[in-house]
Amino acid sequence: MSKQDTTTKLAATEASLKRWQRRLGLALTKVHKLEKQRLRYQRLLNQPVVVKVKVPVEVPAPEVIATVAKAKDDIPAFLDRADPHVAERLTAARKKAEAEERKKMPLTGKAALAKIRERK
Repeated sequence: MSKQDTTTKLAATEASLKRWQRRLGLALTKVHKLEKQRLRYQRLLNQPVVVKVKVPVEVPAPEVIATVAKAKDDIPAFLDRADPHVAERLTAARKKAEAEERKKMPLTGKAALAKIRERK
C-alpha cells in the first residue's frame, strides 16, 4: 500500500469519525428529550414514575461518627494550630526549612562560573 493511499484512508477515517461523533451527540440529545417527555406524560396519566438512583448512600453508624470526632480532638499540642503562637512557630520553622532547601539548589549564571573557577 502506498503512502498516498494510507493518507487518503486516514483522511476518510477522520471524516467518518467526526460525522459519527456528531450523530452520537445528536442521538444522545434526542434520547434525553424523549426521556423527559415520557416522564411528563406519565405524570399526566398519574402513572408511577420510575426514578433512577445512581448510588445508594450509606450512613455510618453512630459509633463510627463518635470515633472520628474523638480522633479529631486528639491533636497533639505541638501540632494544634488553634493556638496562634504554635501556628506562627510552625510557619517560621517551615519557612526556615524552605530557605535552607533553596540554598542547596545549583548555582546559575555568573555565580556558577565563579564557583567552577574557584575549584581550579
